[in-house]
Amino acid sequence: MFERHGWEAAHWSEMGDPRATDRTIMAWAAENGCIVFTHDLDFGAILAGTQAQRPSVIQVRARDVLPDHLETIVAAAIGQLESFLQTGALVIVAEAIAAGGPLETLESDCRLLTPYAVMLRYPGAADEPSEEDGREAVTAAEHIYQQLREALDKEGMTLNAENRRLMTEH
Repeated sequence: MFERHGWEAAHWSEMGDPRATDRTIMAWAAENGCIVFTHDLDFGAILAGTQAQRPSVIQVRARDVLPDHLETIVAAAIGQLESFLQTGALVIVAEAIAAGGPLETLESDCRLLTPYAVMLRYPGAADEPSEEDGREAVTAAEHIYQQLREALDKEGMTLNAENRRLMTEH
């Protein structure tokens, strides 16, 4: 699937011990400039828990994880987020979200928030936002959060209590 879109790819079993721990795989990927593609939640949790900048992780959430089923949405996500993946990111490709519908309208909100993500990751790289810009960003984040909750609820998925707490605290 990846090669058809011009991306080099290899399965971990071709690179190292198939019984290696997730942390070993993450360390190897970081050292070798690779991106981890998985449907295992542990890799995203390791990235978030260690607050590491690398490797990037693409985490797929779908009922059918076969390449023929996922190719279109994964290729679109990688194409849109390739620059973020090169600098380090956790990208979650959720079939319920990528399938379209009302979530496609969130693109402008996401574009509005992108500079804030850069500022958080690279402090001092940009001017501080005004109070009005901050309010606009909070409104956009709340809109995205609500739309994602609704989409996930429709698919029988939920955000855990820690995610809700983090979202309301910030």
